[in-house]
Amino acid sequence: MNLQELALLDNRFISHEARSLYIFEMRPRANTAGHYCADYNRITAVLTVLGRDGRPVFTPDAHRITGYLRELAAVGLITAGSAAASDQPDFHGTDFLLPQALAAGTAPGQTPGRNPFQSGENRLFPMYPEWEPSPAFRLAARRAGLIDPSFDENELAEFVTYWMCRPNMLASVTQWDHRFLARLRQTHGLTADRKEIYRETVGLQRK
Repeated sequence: MNLQELALLDNRFISHEARSLYIFEMRPRANTAGHYCADYNRITAVLTVLGRDGRPVFTPDAHRITGYLRELAAVGLITAGSAAASDQPDFHGTDFLLPQALAAGTAPGQTPGRNPFQSGENRLFPMYPEWEPSPAFRLAARRAGLIDPSFDENELAEFVTYWMCRPNMLASVTQWDHRFLARLRQTHGLTADRKEIYRETVGLQRK
């Protein structure tokens, strides 16, 4: 993902779903020549949102998916093949070119083994698709009082997507770790010290 793509993804007229489609489906699956073939079944699976009970709470239909593709085309992130009509009902099976992906940065179809924006631990960089907490994250989480520092793919994907939609936000390795830690503290409940305070307070009240 290069800075030109990030800038276009920051367009306020692009929906969250369209951004997710580009970031998590089209960009990683495009070949080295920048071509991607739209598969609505796979796109549906990628964009479906599951609730805490594991049941779908949002599943895009073909009409919505076509709309997301039109949004990406409108800002220049993708271009439909010459055989595709602008007014056709959907783009299932259509070949798209990702022109901005070829401009600079990581080539389509390739995943960097390290953070492409970083050359030093203190250097600031924007969020990128392959981001994961650093090896020091779990120790920092426990020191901060987070009882359970584990997380699932959905939690990580939501965090990455949220900040990738804000490419002007730059942070260091440690700062991104702390932002993710803050997110987990909100979703995983009270930290150990706060639970102890809570138990003591409840105990005093019962007495």
